[in-house]
Amino acid sequence: MLAKDSRTSWIAVIVLGVAIGIGYIDRVVLSVAIPAISKEYNFGPDVSGLLLAAFSWSYFIALVPAGLLIDRYGPKVVLSVGYILWSLACVLTGLAPSLAMLLVCRVALGVGEAPLYPCGASLAEAGFSEHNRGLASAVYSEGAKIGPAIGAPLAAGLLAFMGWREMFMWVGAGLLIWLPLWLFCVPDLKSARSSSRSTQDKVGWYELLKQRNILGMMLGNFGYLYAFWVYLTWLPSYLIQARGYGLVSAGLFTSLPFTIFVVVSLISGYVADRLIRSGNSATLVRKSFIGAGLFLATAIIPAVLVQSDSAAAVLFCVSLLGMGISVPNSLAVPAGIAPVGRGAMPGSLSQLAGNFGGAIAPIITGVLLAHGGSFTSGMMLAGGMLFLALFGFLVVLKDIQPIEMGQRKTSGTRSDEVGAGGGLPAQTTQLHP
Repeated sequence: MLAKDSRTSWIAVIVLGVAIGIGYIDRVVLSVAIPAISKEYNFGPDVSGLLLAAFSWSYFIALVPAGLLIDRYGPKVVLSVGYILWSLACVLTGLAPSLAMLLVCRVALGVGEAPLYPCGASLAEAGFSEHNRGLASAVYSEGAKIGPAIGAPLAAGLLAFMGWREMFMWVGAGLLIWLPLWLFCVPDLKSARSSSRSTQDKVGWYELLKQRNILGMMLGNFGYLYAFWVYLTWLPSYLIQARGYGLVSAGLFTSLPFTIFVVVSLISGYVADRLIRSGNSATLVRKSFIGAGLFLATAIIPAVLVQSDSAAAVLFCVSLLGMGISVPNSLAVPAGIAPVGRGAMPGSLSQLAGNFGGAIAPIITGVLLAHGGSFTSGMMLAGGMLFLALFGFLVVLKDIQPIEMGQRKTSGTRSDEVGAGGGLPAQTTQLHP
């Protein structure tokens, strides 16, 4: 069992963050390699968008099963199996003899990586009190920024040196070194959850969907991850085709705003937690940081409209800086509203909605590029999705407080939440079976 805010809890989210970073390296290498792959297989940007999105479709479909498995068997076992699957899929991508096999490998990669963020929500709920969840969420989610920051230039270098097939095989096999670290450092949470199993089993994930806070969180994450996946999958190609960057310089520039993202999200999570620890409302603090960050992120719209390449570069950095401000606080929301012992399920539902946005973003952007001949409409649509995210997190989402499940009607609050909202016990929303 994880003690709240313990050293073991912090080690667990750090090691999980490394896994997320590896997962994003495995995702971004295709973005860098897609021009070479499309040339070899002779397909256009619409098919490129389909290939880039194949991961997201399987990923978001697998999220609910992943959350159910994590709540039952614990993050240690479920993520270990998933990690082996996605590493094998990356290796087999380099051996794929056809476009169909490439699609199969990307689907398998998505299934393997599906437990990542539900594991983070589970660890945040089980191992941290509210006044540390922002920083804890920032720590494990840093991999989503470090991965592209490392992966883009790494993939560009490997691609130039050895070709795209060898690149996938070396990346997939070499990064298996992480698995022993996870098995050694992370405790088994299965036994800790067994005591609440009878209550948990009375309520399914579909009943959580009746909650307004769950729906607001899902809508917000949908808009956020739509825009993030436009960055992740199309930014290198945009820089090459629309701004005239070379392959290596595009990879290096892609890493710059993601590096800013890394630093800012850690600071944002830390400052938000300090404000909550000082007695400020968790709802007010989290929503303020999310709102300010997402508003800055809409700088993606002027970034594609300006003529100056340097001005565009600054605006892209501002946009991803804003995402960095919002993300540790939006990732703390699932753990903040999670019923006791069900930390993975709100995280799964949030990622389910978000990765539906991620699944359609590369396809829509590719289709708009193919038919319009320009990235402008696709990038501006991504900016519009950020306004949708603002609506979900700030309007639909109400208070950040735990949902009470089943027969838990007497306590009124979780013990670790007392004081998280200005020193007063948080009210709970009852969820009846």
